[in-house]
Amino acid sequence: MLSQPPQLATPIHLIERATERGFAAFSLRDIALSDILRELRAQFGRVTSSDLVVKPQIEARPMSLSSRHGTGTMPHHTDYAFRAIPARLILLANDSYEHFARPTFVARFADLSEDLRQTLDRSQWLLEVRASSFVVSGRFSVHAKHGRRWDTNALKPYDDFARAALTVIPMALEANSTRHSWSEKSAVLIDNWSCTHARGMGEQDDSGMRKLTRYEVW
Repeated sequence: MLSQPPQLATPIHLIERATERGFAAFSLRDIALSDILRELRAQFGRVTSSDLVVKPQIEARPMSLSSRHGTGTMPHHTDYAFRAIPARLILLANDSYEHFARPTFVARFADLSEDLRQTLDRSQWLLEVRASSFVVSGRFSVHAKHGRRWDTNALKPYDDFARAALTVIPMALEANSTRHSWSEKSAVLIDNWSCTHARGMGEQDDSGMRKLTRYEVW
């Protein structure tokens, strides 16, 4: 399935679409990046940013997905799953006039079977940071809002529910994912509490050239 930009979107409508449906693709020709960032700050608060570039393992930051997967594909994950409360939304933007071959795939937890969602909700995962270790749950709550986390790079299975999830959920996420192609001036806003995303491979190797900006909404 290909993601399609919404019609006649405004920043407010775009955010509503992403939080209700899990994600929303749009063109930066239709909505200025500065406008969507201003609205995200107004509704949620702090917005940080980082550049995403395809790198070989030797050049990657330690413990990052790139340090494990290099220039290959990246599995489905939620960003900042290692935080007690992960980033609320993730905005991925190609603000250039270049087309990048490698697509991004987005999958919604809501499209998993009820049994798989319950397994993930009950799962416990081990996070090791320097000399300390912590156990986090696959499901978390902030006031009346619930979210889920998934990152098999940063988090290791701690109980039987996590081990069971690890054997089935990766394939289920791949089977239910939506492809986003990186045409010029394209972007996708992802609900990081209800969706995962992954990096695919393109027909051409654009290592070192594919550059996206990731905006993290806290």
